[in-house]
Amino acid sequence: MRLSGFTFTLSLFAPLTACNLGERATTGECPRGEICSDDTPSGLNFDGASLSDGFLDFGSHPTLVGGTQAIRLEHAPDALGFRPLTLPYLADDEGGRGVKVDHTSGSVVTLRGVASRTNYLRITDLDGALYDRKQFEGASLTEIRVVPARSEQIATGDAVVFAPGSQDLTVALVGETEGGLAERAVDESMTIALPGATRTRWDTLRFSAATVGLHSLTVTAGDRPAAAIDVEVVAGADSLIAQAPLSPLAVGQGSIVCFSAHAAGRHVAGLAWTFSSDNGPIQAWLAPNCAAVQPERAGTLIVTARAGGQTLEAPFTVSAQARSGAVSPQPPHGSPAGERAAAFEAQLAAAAR
Repeated sequence: MRLSGFTFTLSLFAPLTACNLGERATTGECPRGEICSDDTPSGLNFDGASLSDGFLDFGSHPTLVGGTQAIRLEHAPDALGFRPLTLPYLADDEGGRGVKVDHTSGSVVTLRGVASRTNYLRITDLDGALYDRKQFEGASLTEIRVVPARSEQIATGDAVVFAPGSQDLTVALVGETEGGLAERAVDESMTIALPGATRTRWDTLRFSAATVGLHSLTVTAGDRPAAAIDVEVVAGADSLIAQAPLSPLAVGQGSIVCFSAHAAGRHVAGLAWTFSSDNGPIQAWLAPNCAAVQPERAGTLIVTARAGGQTLEAPFTVSAQARSGAVSPQPPHGSPAGERAAAFEAQLAAAAR
């Protein structure tokens, strides 16, 4: 990938697009113990809900217990791309230990989460021959968070408040899956309401005129009663902090540097950021609080960051030697382990060479 003179290698698109492929589509073989239909020799794609705050998020994600997720059945991609399944089919959840088939409509199978367990969704022809199958899991709700809908690099553990003005807010559902793992989960039947805001996606609200103060967001998700969550809007930041580079800085090598704006120790999301450099070119990256840099000389790179009424001059050490490989940064939004989309986003940044 070339970004106005910056050269980066992004090698994650194959894994990203493969996330929703069925077992037959992934391996190219009929699964052991199954009799497969000749009508889908390449298998199927099982396209579920994506998370609004994840860059290039293709799923798949657990279904919240008591909640629903629509799975769109598609032929595995070919020269024509993804095409909805038009063949007659049966949807079998094998007893539904974790998710059950709630209903079907055309090429869409809607799953309902029933327990923190995993089971196959088998799609067969009317005689029972397998088109393809994929494992899906349920997750029991443990936490509801409000995060910025746009991709923003947030340090693990930071509480989040928002800047005034127009903000897109994502309601992040975290659930416990089989084995006790914390995962971002989906409930497309979730209800969310915030005075003055408009729902734009299953998990997102547009707060077009956020004013300073506390605003009450009401969320009803899964099998839990309605929960009230305070969304705080602050006037600006009281400090800026430089995060560790997502990969070591070296002469002539593209890398990413990110910053946090804080108000009383909390991350302020939704600010406008500007950056300048005293050592090589710099420009905006995928996350608004991050910038792509390409140092021209060894020693020190000083990045001047401005946001929320604050300015920070941050020094970074630049090596004369090109690095041998990328590092693995922490995922954005302080994500729990297993949050696939956020991890992919972080790895996209780390793949810069």
